[in-house]
Amino acid sequence: MVANSLLSGSEIGRCPHRVALDRGGPQTPNPPAEDLTYQRRIREAERVADDIRSQILQHYPDAFVATSYAQTREALAGGAEVIISPRLPDDLVGGRKAHADILVRTGRSGDTYRYAPLLIRNIEVVDAAVTRRIRTGQLSTLRPNQSTWSDGQTTRRSDTVVRAGLALCHTYRTLESLGLNETERVGGIIDRNGNLWWLELESENVGWNLAAYDLALAERRDVLNRRDIWEQSGGEFPTSPFWHKECDNCPFSESCSQHLRALGDVSLVRFTKFSEQIQLREAGVSTWRELAMLDPQRAARANKSVLSASVDHEPVDYLGKQLSQLPDLIYKARAMLHGGPLRKVESDAMTCSSADVEVDVDMESYNDHTYLWGATVRTRSTLNGVTDGYYSFVEWGELTSEAESRIFAEFWEWFSGLQQHCAANGWTFAAYCFYEQAENGAMRRAVTLNPDMTPPWDEVSNFLSSPRWIDLHNVAKECIQTEGPLGLKVLAPYAGFHWRDEEPGGETSMVWYETATESDDLEALMSRQRILEYNEDDCHATRYLRDWINTEAKLLPSRDELPSP
Repeated sequence: MVANSLLSGSEIGRCPHRVALDRGGPQTPNPPAEDLTYQRRIREAERVADDIRSQILQHYPDAFVATSYAQTREALAGGAEVIISPRLPDDLVGGRKAHADILVRTGRSGDTYRYAPLLIRNIEVVDAAVTRRIRTGQLSTLRPNQSTWSDGQTTRRSDTVVRAGLALCHTYRTLESLGLNETERVGGIIDRNGNLWWLELESENVGWNLAAYDLALAERRDVLNRRDIWEQSGGEFPTSPFWHKECDNCPFSESCSQHLRALGDVSLVRFTKFSEQIQLREAGVSTWRELAMLDPQRAARANKSVLSASVDHEPVDYLGKQLSQLPDLIYKARAMLHGGPLRKVESDAMTCSSADVEVDVDMESYNDHTYLWGATVRTRSTLNGVTDGYYSFVEWGELTSEAESRIFAEFWEWFSGLQQHCAANGWTFAAYCFYEQAENGAMRRAVTLNPDMTPPWDEVSNFLSSPRWIDLHNVAKECIQTEGPLGLKVLAPYAGFHWRDEEPGGETSMVWYETATESDDLEALMSRQRILEYNEDDCHATRYLRDWINTEAKLLPSRDELPSP
């Protein structure tokens, strides 16, 4: 089998259309572009993997570090206990080329040693689940038979975990084809925090397993076979585009998007799953306009009712019964047709509370540590002792736990002092953020890390649970319908606000932070200023958003209005 026909583990969870196009097709890739955030993600993943490999070497100093296929074969034949960075032989019969970050010896069958694969991923693997449990290990005890059960946790159903699980199955099947697999049918994923999770690959309790993997592999093998026929004989390309979350980082996204938009394709309604797109098309709903014309109330009723076999039903009834999120998809399609946001509620209910003194708060973090608290102050009239403007509390030096707690303490001293001044003068006070889970979590972390440096958590918590702390994301979610995400970068432009920076974004700011803290030269100073301006703009954006909700947004069309045919 030629190398071009071998499938990698990453391709098993990848869009079949891209798998075919990567080997040559009728669409051209996007023009090359410098994506600083993507490059940072790669660097961060490499940093995490290097750190974990170093920790494993500390626990297993005799571990074999492979640098070639020949060395890997030698280590496997010799029964090395732990093999780091192995180069696995290709499975030419199964059409696979596989990757593992670590191989751990689990036993022996005759003259053949058996191994379990481990992957290192810069992701979170588990979620809380009261009735579930998962096997966990330690970097110091890598064998699966040394694992223990952790109650109240299960694997996440996120796309990143599903792809990692399928890649793990791919590596296991490759080891199996080589006669090197362990017999318990498990594999491990080491997450971004160095936690080792042992996953049972035949389990039916996850969004992937060996059976699902085998089906996905067969589908992609069929795609490549039909692509080869297309290359030799021409005709229709074996796959066609559909839009999904993976498209944002795909090299063929521009040409796929142009094609789908020309069709008004229903897959562009975010975020439909591929299985849902199939159901919609089978019911005659192939465009977002057709989806927008469905009755969301009828769909919701159908989902909670029993459909009679003796009564004729409209397609929306069958779809509503099958797709619990159909009403939401209909509303998103209506926002797409309108070309902007819609009202979820009556105009009178479109409101956000205001106060004599209003403070918009935003923080910036790097690798889960907060280095900047920023806020803007706005008064409704001239108030003695209160100055409108932007205030920042920042650490540009080493980002230690002490530094994180100190800048929060400085911010809180100013913030609580402003509240006390308002209370002493009989003025009302309100503070706003966008998505309070981020700010609340950063505050709790700062207090927990160094409680002797910060205000008591009870004091902070009492404020966060008060009506004076307002999450603009929750407010917008209650009253605004968009065609997809409900982020600040999406909503604020409708309110008339635009960031000074051409590439505003939390992940982009992490790239700026790396430059800002590398030195004290002019480039670093410019990056610091860029971060401060970005943070200030985020604060202004929440102010624009709440002012818009209280005024012009009341005039938006209702999402319950049927679009014109």
